[in-house]
Amino acid sequence: MMAVPVLLGNHFYLLALIAYALISLILGTMLSAANIPISIYFKKYIPENYQGRVMTVSNVLGQFLNPVGLVIYGVIFDHAQAADIFFWSGLISMIIVLMYSSRLRGKAQKTTN
Repeated sequence: MMAVPVLLGNHFYLLALIAYALISLILGTMLSAANIPISIYFKKYIPENYQGRVMTVSNVLGQFLNPVGLVIYGVIFDHAQAADIFFWSGLISMIIVLMYSSRLRGKAQKTTN
């Protein structure tokens, strides 16, 4: 989705701005919604005496990896086209999500049987 406004060219900059704003709103909503099941999973499957440590490490890694990702993508954007970066990032993200979701479904089926 992020590559489409880039492919439209410079003539549609206002449309691209609106598209990026909507995409950012959707991504922000999805990220916030993803935190709920992760928190429930942590509280359900991690023993109480480890929950503080696990949640702290999870939050610290999230806070640390955000600026690291910004630096890495900043360097990549200096050397590659934006449409290519968005396409490959989206494709790799989809592959990772599909791999993990199939693993989690397999685990969920084993625990329910």
